Amino acid sequence: MAEVTWGRKETIVWPPHKPIYTLGALFLGLIATGFFVYFRFLVALSPLQQFYLPAYIKATATASVPIHPKYRMLLMTDANHHAWYARDVDVEPGSTPQPTGKPIPLGLSESARRRGMVLLYRSVPVAVSGAALQPYLRKQVFDGQTLERVFGFQLALGGIFFLLQLPWSIPKDIRRWKEMKYGRRLKGPILVTPKQFNRAIKGAGIGIKVDQSRSLLRIPGRAEDQHFEIIGDTGSGKTTIIMQMLRQIQARKHRTLLLGVTGRYRPESARPPLPLLGTFRRARPPCGGADDRGVALPADERQKG
Repeated sequence: MAEVTWGRKETIVWPPHKPIYTLGALFLGLIATGFFVYFRFLVALSPLQQFYLPAYIKATATASVPIHPKYRMLLMTDANHHAWYARDVDVEPGSTPQPTGKPIPLGLSESARRRGMVLLYRSVPVAVSGAALQPYLRKQVFDGQTLERVFGFQLALGGIFFLLQLPWSIPKDIRRWKEMKYGRRLKGPILVTPKQFNRAIKGAGIGIKVDQSRSLLRIPGRAEDQHFEIIGDTGSGKTTIIMQMLRQIQARKHRTLLLGVTGRYRPESARPPLPLLGTFRRARPPCGGADDRGVALPADERQKG
């Protein structure tokens, strides 16, 4: 029985599942490498080296392959139709029209004309192996330099430019892959680290120490003049949080006015002492009244009150 496949096969998957940020970094690296190489080509290479560069690349690529591509060499001739291979001192930037094909982007130099040269032209296509032509071009045209020597630094710069983008692109691809696999949060809270929390709200003010983290969970500095509400059961750490805030105020060399009903924040009870301007305590028993000194009142006095 033939296997039945339900659904349709999509020809275009969107969004793509490939690491697009890393591929984008690779694309930018290639563009940067091409720019560096082109700048080297324009600034550092001589006119004759620029002319022979495509042939030099092809000869280097086919040097180890037993094939014989066709090449057109650059020749010059005198009035007696004697031909010589053009050297670097024989040409200069310019334009030389040809009977067929595009003009040569070079012209005869003044020294070549003084020696009687009258014409610069391309030879007919000649089949030559890369292993035979490469040594000639390297020695006579490129001053003994290989392609790696000519463009090695520019290629290395392009690779460095690509590697510098990876610390940014790889985390973005990982985050994107997790969103596609587990879904993207549209609404509601998320669990973050103190560093992520501080970065999201630009927290640089008073902080609170949380478990399993060296960083403080901080609020924005502009929010320090607002109210704090600390709620929790007995022993949940309310006093510890308040003490943390007082210690940070102490580190700023500021003073604090603290009103408490339990007396546990007395300056003399803290080690080291807290920088309090003063504490005010007015205790009231859970049932019954109390006077201003915190002493319980008799029942008849409470009725009078």
